[in-house]
Amino acid sequence: MSIYSIGQPVDDPYNTFDEYTLKTNNVKTPEGTNIESKDYEYSIYNGIVYYDWSSELLEDFIEEFENNPLNSNKEIIGDATKTYNCHSYAWNTCEGGNYVHWINARLNSQSSGNGNIVKYWGTNGGYSEVSNISTADKIYYSDDDHSASIISASTGMVISKWGNWLLIEHPYLDCPYPNLTNLKYYKLSNPTISSTTSGALCNNVQRTYSSDIVETNFTYNWNYTSPLDEISDDDGSTYTVKGTSQNGLGTVSLMVTTPSGATATATKPVWVGAPAISSLMVRKVLPITIGLIIRHNWKAAFRHQPITIGL
Repeated sequence: MSIYSIGQPVDDPYNTFDEYTLKTNNVKTPEGTNIESKDYEYSIYNGIVYYDWSSELLEDFIEEFENNPLNSNKEIIGDATKTYNCHSYAWNTCEGGNYVHWINARLNSQSSGNGNIVKYWGTNGGYSEVSNISTADKIYYSDDDHSASIISASTGMVISKWGNWLLIEHPYLDCPYPNLTNLKYYKLSNPTISSTTSGALCNNVQRTYSSDIVETNFTYNWNYTSPLDEISDDDGSTYTVKGTSQNGLGTVSLMVTTPSGATATATKPVWVGAPAISSLMVRKVLPITIGLIIRHNWKAAFRHQPITIGL
């Protein structure tokens, strides 16, 4: 058995039939888009039902890995298992998801492609592509159907699950996936802060702000500046503030932190009180029409006359 077996090792006694149940809403992107996953049930070999690897095989896997001199720069982080794979670990499990979801790059309805995994960096995904590892949180090995979670961009170390084999910490260019010329790098996108109402916030009125990142396993840290005041707790995906009796420009800010240590931030300015007159409004003289009261003939009430005044 080679330590670089991507699928089931060649001496797998269960390598006959693996039963998985398709799930469509058990895993979500940080912004709430559903990811297809398959939950491992059991394996059948010669009519006998097995559940995952045997303890004997697990010991063999570890022994082979540790005895191979090529692995001196790698470390075993987790046992071999059929319950989750590389995509599941990188995008779901290491961010607080459980270990029972196997995530394929393709959709179940596809024979090939990456229509499933691409949701993580698509619309309402939560990740954005960057040019290199220095600012990235995840790596997608697009030519090899593999994903890894970055633990140190400066040293190039990542953690990834090698198929149904071991969970390994390793240099990102040293793994059993040989096509390393088309790597894609992704980082957690900065959240968007929004509310159901916009514009100036009136004095002594409350307003609730929401993050488009809604993953419950993430940590949320909201903050505000005067003349705003905090009303709600500051550790969820929504946050309520109140305008004080003071007028002026305050801010609502948010830092999101994932269980793997990735962070993203956003700040939204909020004017409290009567809107300030923008300097853009006084750049030129505008013709306007006003009503002039004719004092000597009050029955006429108003006469409208165009005049020009400077604002």
